Amino acid sequence: MIRGGPPLFINGGFESGDFSNWGCGGEIIPRVVSNIVHSGLHSALLGNPEAAPCEAPTGQTWLEREFIVPQASTGILSLWFRMFTYDINRTLADGIDHLDVLLNGRSVYRFANRTLPQRCDGLPHDLEWQRVLVDLIPFQGQTVRLMVKIANTDQYYNSWAYIDDIRVTSP
Repeated sequence: MIRGGPPLFINGGFESGDFSNWGCGGEIIPRVVSNIVHSGLHSALLGNPEAAPCEAPTGQTWLEREFIVPQASTGILSLWFRMFTYDINRTLADGIDHLDVLLNGRSVYRFANRTLPQRCDGLPHDLEWQRVLVDLIPFQGQTVRLMVKIANTDQYYNSWAYIDDIRVTSP
């Protein structure tokens, strides 16, 4: 919410139990789940945690929506995600599993496991809840398309993420 205005992200926590007010898709079908959440009862799952560690599905999974940033906005886009992976991407390269937050098609945030070793056995690396904050001042008065996506680039090391609590707040 921006200074008393209406919330820009209805269902930003997926509390409706579905993707109401969101677009979603990709080669790996996203889902709304209740087993891992940042707050509330639901979160969005991008990727497939049921796949075997070294038999991962390849492709992308994403969710998106448009919103208008008010002309006088000093808002901050905030979202939480929790990524699990068997992969490593030290340089945040395109060709290795990663999570992206995009505004109008441009990546404003990229995340991946940069330190823990790749592996095909045992439990995945749990990279814990991470918060993304994006200043919306450069987008004042514009319609913005937000996209959050996971890219699984090979069939060896599986990665997935839970997305929750997407909102615009005042600084």
